[in-house]
Amino acid sequence: MFKWLNKLCGNNLELGESIFLDVPSTKYPDKYSEGLFFWTDQEGNSQSTLEYHVERGGDPEVFWAAINSGRLKKSC
Repeated sequence: MFKWLNKLCGNNLELGESIFLDVPSTKYPDKYSEGLFFWTDQEGNSQSTLEYHVERGGDPEVFWAAINSGRLKKSC
C-alpha cells in the first residue's frame, strides 16, 4: 500500500508517513492536497501537527475540521 500511496503523491511520502482521507475535502484543491497528513512512529502511534500537515501541502482548514469534529484527538 505504501508504494501505491507514494505513486499517488509523487514520491513525496517517507516510510511511516500516511494520508488520512476520511476528512472533509479542501475548498481549495488547486492550492492544497486532499486528506490529512500524519506519521506513525515505531511504537505504532499515529500523530499529526498543523505544521507537519501544512508542510506537506495540507489545508489548515481540513486539519482543524478533523480536530474539531472529535474524530481526532488534539495532543498537548
